[in-house]
Amino acid sequence: MTANCVSKAILRAALDEFLRAHPDKLNRVYFYFPSYEIVTDAMRDPYVDDSRHLYPSVVERVLALFARFYTSLPADEPETTRADAHIEDRELADRIEELERDNAELQGVCGERLRVIEELDRAARERLAVIERLDALCKQLQNPNP
Repeated sequence: MTANCVSKAILRAALDEFLRAHPDKLNRVYFYFPSYEIVTDAMRDPYVDDSRHLYPSVVERVLALFARFYTSLPADEPETTRADAHIEDRELADRIEELERDNAELQGVCGERLRVIEELDRAARERLAVIERLDALCKQLQNPNP
């Protein structure tokens, strides 16, 4: 994760230096489209479970933004937008179901651990009671005349 972040930062810094060195050509010959920043900063949960690949709907949204600002394609959203929204809704629903399954599994693990903790607590309290009784007996034996 850190290596990925470093490599992206190095590439972005190098590109920024290049663009600053060519201000006369910036936004005429050389353009920068912030697709990475759009994905990482403007979209919620854009990655599939492997945390490396994007959901197809995210890719399509970024490409639609690119086409809107850098091509002569019509400014209207493509007709697939409704289908994309449906796909995104389905992906979101799938992700919610997956998170609910993970949550249920974690709740089960937490319940098991709580039972172990409660059992350990009970055993510790029993042992502490024995220790306190033995301590009282030792004091009685050390001081036979109260």
